[in-house]
Amino acid sequence: MKKVLVKAPGRINIIGEHTDYNDGFVLPAAIDKYIEFEIQTDSSIHFSTITAIDKGENLKFLVQDEGSLFGGWGNYIQGVVQVLNQLRPGQIKNFTGSFKGNIPQGSGLSSSAALEMSLALGLNSLFNLQLNDLELIKAAQIAEHKYVGTQCGIMDQFASMMGRANHSILLDCKTLDYDYIPMQMHDCRWLIINSNVHHELSSTAYNQRRNECQEGVEILRKYEGNIASLRDITPAILDFNKHSFPPIIYNRCLHVVEENLRVLQVVEAMERGNVQSIGEKITASHISLRDLYEVSCPEIDFLVEKVLKLDGVLGARMMGGGFGGCTLNLLHQSFNESQLVPLLETYKNQFGIAPDILPFRVVDGAHLIE
Repeated sequence: MKKVLVKAPGRINIIGEHTDYNDGFVLPAAIDKYIEFEIQTDSSIHFSTITAIDKGENLKFLVQDEGSLFGGWGNYIQGVVQVLNQLRPGQIKNFTGSFKGNIPQGSGLSSSAALEMSLALGLNSLFNLQLNDLELIKAAQIAEHKYVGTQCGIMDQFASMMGRANHSILLDCKTLDYDYIPMQMHDCRWLIINSNVHHELSSTAYNQRRNECQEGVEILRKYEGNIASLRDITPAILDFNKHSFPPIIYNRCLHVVEENLRVLQVVEAMERGNVQSIGEKITASHISLRDLYEVSCPEIDFLVEKVLKLDGVLGARMMGGGFGGCTLNLLHQSFNESQLVPLLETYKNQFGIAPDILPFRVVDGAHLIE
C-alpha cells in the first residue's frame, strides 16, 4: 500500500478577469487557503472510493468507467481521473482517497481548481504517471470543460499549481509564458471580503460570455483577416469596427481588450511601486466588469462602492467569474479595519447575510506533503 498527501491552494486574481479564455493576460497569486487530498493504493478493493470529509459524502466508481457523471464535486473527480487515464492508459488502478479544505465554496477563490490540482498531482505521484506540471494543468482544464461543463480558461489551474510565495504570476494565456512579479509593496496591503453570496446563474452566464466574445471575434474576422482571439485586437481596431457590432457584443469585447491593457499597466505600476495607479486600475476593472461585461451583482457592487469611500482604501473590485463571491481591496497600511464594522453591518441588514473578512498570505503552489 502506498499513500500520498497533497495540498493545493486557491488563488486571488489581482486583475485580468475573463481574459484567460480570450488568450489574454492575467495576474493571479496562490493563497493560503487549501484543498488537502490524501490518496492511497489498495490492491484488495474492486472500486475506487473518495470521501469529501467536509460534506460527509462518499463517491464510488471504477477508474475505467467513462460512462457516468455523478454531479457536484464528483464530476471534478471523475473528470481528472478520466483525463489522466486517457493520457496514461492502464496506469491508474483503483484507489481510496479523502479530501478536506478551507477555501470558501462559490467565493471566486478557485476551490474547484485546487480540488483538481490536488487530485491530479496526487495521482501523478501515486501511480508514477510522469506528467509534468503543465501537462497536469492542461489535464485539469480539459476535465472541467468535458466533465463539469464550464468552458474555463487556464488561469485557476495554473495559479494553483505554479504559485510562488510572495509573488503574483503574470501569465500570457496565449503562449503560457509567465513571470513572477514580487507582491511586496511599501505602505499597502491586500484584503479579501467574502460577500457570502453566490448566484446560481454564474456557470451558465460564464459560458454565455465566452460565446459572446467568440461572436465578436467572428465579426472582426470579416474585416481584419487572421484573428484568432480578442487578444489580437487593439482598442483602435475595435473602435474602428464598432458600427458592425450589436451593442452587447461590443461591450463584452471592449472589456476584454481594455482589461488586457490594465493587467500590463498594473504590472508596470507594481514594479515602480506606484500603489495609487494599481488602485485606480483595479477599480476601473470592477466598473468594466459591472457595466460592460455585466457579471457583478448588487451585493458585490455595494461592498465595492462603500469600501471605496473609506479612508485609506486605494482600490477595490469584484474577483472571479462573477455574480457573487469576493471583493479584492487594496489598502494603505494606515487603514483602520474598525471602519469596516458599520459597512459590514449595513450590508447584513440590507441583504440578510453576513460577509466575512478573509486575511491571507501569498504562498507556493500545489505540493506533496512528506
